[in-house]
Amino acid sequence: MDAHTSRLPSPAAQALGVALAAVAAAALGCAGFGAPLPQFSDEFTYLFAAQTFAAGHLAYPPPPFPDAFHAASILVEPMFASKYPPGQGLFLALGYQFGHPIAGVWLSAALAAVALWWFARGLWPVSRAPLAVATLFIAAQVVHSTWVSSYWGGHVAFAGAAFVFGYAVRLRAGLPGPRAALALGGGLALLALSRPFEGLLVVLLLALLQARTAWSALAAAGPSAWWRLAPALPLLVLAAGFQLALNLAVTGHALHMPYAEYERQYLSDHPVFAWEQPVPAPKANAVDARVLRDFPVPATPSGRVLATYGNMVRAVLEVTGPFLAALALVGIPLMWRLDARLLVLALLLPLPMSASRFTVYAYYFAPLAPLWFVAGASGLVALRERGWRLAFTIAITGVLVLTLGARVLDGRVALRSSPRETVLAALGPHAPAIGFVRYADDLSPHLVVVYNHPRLDDAVLLVNETDPATNCAVARHYADRRPYFVLIRPQGMEISPIDLAQACGD
Repeated sequence: MDAHTSRLPSPAAQALGVALAAVAAAALGCAGFGAPLPQFSDEFTYLFAAQTFAAGHLAYPPPPFPDAFHAASILVEPMFASKYPPGQGLFLALGYQFGHPIAGVWLSAALAAVALWWFARGLWPVSRAPLAVATLFIAAQVVHSTWVSSYWGGHVAFAGAAFVFGYAVRLRAGLPGPRAALALGGGLALLALSRPFEGLLVVLLLALLQARTAWSALAAAGPSAWWRLAPALPLLVLAAGFQLALNLAVTGHALHMPYAEYERQYLSDHPVFAWEQPVPAPKANAVDARVLRDFPVPATPSGRVLATYGNMVRAVLEVTGPFLAALALVGIPLMWRLDARLLVLALLLPLPMSASRFTVYAYYFAPLAPLWFVAGASGLVALRERGWRLAFTIAITGVLVLTLGARVLDGRVALRSSPRETVLAALGPHAPAIGFVRYADDLSPHLVVVYNHPRLDDAVLLVNETDPATNCAVARHYADRRPYFVLIRPQGMEISPIDLAQACGD
């Protein structure tokens, strides 16, 4: 991309610069908009996992009256734990060590930026293109995107996929060295601990598409080739060991994941995968039924496939922004020249993904997202290679300015108070208190408020309103707390004290 390659900083300096720029951009966005308030069930679930890990635990004992403390995506039996894979929770737990979980989001964004830069270096080894790709990513994703202004996650799986793609493209020049193997091991570990289903699909498809290249590289490297892969093993063993230990602590079985246990207990009548048969859920409840309303599943396989491709298009627009997405369309033919197999993978992956009912949100496509940024950068690289420097400058400046502007405007529109924070603020002056929560039927399925610290030592505890007998038993168990009734509606909420003597005959 640039003939004056001697002016480029060293790779280590570039990686450090990319990481620092990403953290600075994320911190700047947070300073401008404030630290995000968790609002949706997935965010609270990841924070629940982070609080558990930050305290040095894999899970907590089940709470008293499990139905009262049940929350979407959180197991209450056999142990009190998040159902999700631990990747995002681990980064948020790291953030808690720095004083706030948002710091963990910034660190995952910085890791994703570095991984994308490293991936791009495999495509453009001696060029400024990798720095341009990282710059586009920071502008589109790090300042104030959904993934960095919330606790949903996305960057952990993004980073894992970018490291794996970076290793795959380096195979064209022969079997990479130990440092590349270390990146491969880290990438596989990140995918396994964040998005195991989608990550597995990416790795399997990539392995099939790269099988001949990999075999040739191994054969050319000779009998000692396998030792070059050795640095990947410690990270893979560490990730597998942690997941197995987590499974054992939460479900009692090393090979039975918390996610599968949650689905068995609460959602087996709405199975995740197309090949599963629905069976009655032992603990089906209104909280999970509300969440499932947001995941309609087409009745036919072709409908599933079309819906998944449509969701991918929306994910591209959300993750890259409309301006970079338009540039990515221009770069698609150029990606074919760079590495056609990556383009084939990007186009094929939604087919097997359609077997899952959960393909609605952008973070489900996080393992594909590095390819979208590379496609966008390919258009810029073509302009520079053809000597159209003015067009290149206008294009990259336009994309950066327009993307940043769109993120800023979106962020201002999106800012709103959290329903849970509103309840806590209302009951805080009456602490220690306990709120019995009921949701209106027309409330958004993801705006739930019954989440507590896993130690259940909050000044204000929030529990589900269940049947009268259980409600009274919970109130008696927490007799030192003032009881309140909380009704959550789309237009607001009603909070009123409970007279235990009248309600429970005490």
